[in-house]
Amino acid sequence: MLKLALKKTFLIMNNYLKTKLKKQNFKRHKGVLVHNILLLLFVFVSISTQSQEEKPKNQIKGDHEIKINGLYLIAGVLDLTYERVLNDESAIGISAAVGLDSEYYKFSAMPYYRFYFGEKRAAGFFIEGNGAILVDEFDREIVLFSNDDNTIGIGVDSNSGIKTRFGLGMGVGGKFLSKNGWIGELSLGFGRVFGVENDLFKVYGRFGITIGKRF
Repeated sequence: MLKLALKKTFLIMNNYLKTKLKKQNFKRHKGVLVHNILLLLFVFVSISTQSQEEKPKNQIKGDHEIKINGLYLIAGVLDLTYERVLNDESAIGISAAVGLDSEYYKFSAMPYYRFYFGEKRAAGFFIEGNGAILVDEFDREIVLFSNDDNTIGIGVDSNSGIKTRFGLGMGVGGKFLSKNGWIGELSLGFGRVFGVENDLFKVYGRFGITIGKRF
């Protein structure tokens, strides 16, 4: 009887140990499996993040732009602009305009700085600060004036002839950029001219319906 009882006890303990070892092995393998899955997930996320960071933006190549103002051209003024892209959000440039068949408008040069708010590089809505060098020709007029002794004199208007004026201004607009680098642009701005007595010429305008190319 004792021998049989010992044998049963041995079998029970053996089965218990086998069951416990299987559970321990399962837990150990389960832990290793979870660890491997987390490790693979971490590696996948790291590679994906790095790929997204290293992937270049779908931007138009080129930092230089040449543009012509179609609105001024209709008015008889040739207005050409060169713009240099500094980064994704800003650019500097200069516009030069020459009067083709205007007796009044002769020449102007307007350097400017722009800050862009669009998704594309140096495109979309922008705010501009500009300066102006304006060369205009005023008609020479004969004027009559009264002297202190009540006599009448004849002279030439001192404001007539070719005048060079300077000013500072601001503007807003929008630049539309195609995948091939073609540009369509609308702009509107005003500035103050310094050293001018006539109120009519104290303000200058800057308008544009412009087309061009980035390269």
